[in-house]
Amino acid sequence: MPVPSRPRPARSLATPLLAVAAALLALVIWHLAATPIDTSPIVAGEPQTSRTPTELTLTTPLDGKSASTFSEVVRRPLFTSSRRPAPQEPPRQPDPPAGEDAAVDVRVVGVAKLSAGPPRALLRFSSEPVGRWVAVGETVNGWLLRSVGERDVVVEAHGQQRRLTLQVVRRATEAERDGKTQKAR
Repeated sequence: MPVPSRPRPARSLATPLLAVAAALLALVIWHLAATPIDTSPIVAGEPQTSRTPTELTLTTPLDGKSASTFSEVVRRPLFTSSRRPAPQEPPRQPDPPAGEDAAVDVRVVGVAKLSAGPPRALLRFSSEPVGRWVAVGETVNGWLLRSVGERDVVVEAHGQQRRLTLQVVRRATEAERDGKTQKAR
């Protein structure tokens, strides 16, 4: 005959304790979720009172001033170390008239003949550090671009026409570079 098993006291005690712990944990979570979070700043010397967020007003001495008061701050770049205004581009000078000495003033740096739009030439003037793209019929620095060929352009100033040829710089081939490297050794 089997022996009747006795209930274990540890098992019978653990189940109600786990149920009570789960209920308490659920109560704590509900309380934390239902309570609003107070994010108001703590001011030194002010007595701690509980205020609702609707009672708070954000005021600083600058809130009452108009935006025009801060024009100097707005005008200066914010993220530069010197906080100086951005440099202004100098006003563009009017195109000087081309003269006889201006024949060496201009040279062709590139040409472009695209299907859309007129042919253009990249002209570089000695008075400017960067070249300018000029379309046929446009005038720049007193020079009128008359025509654009495969490797040359025709410009005109004061009734005189000049043909400017595109100067192509020959690059060394890979074999020549290898030969120069071997000779240098």
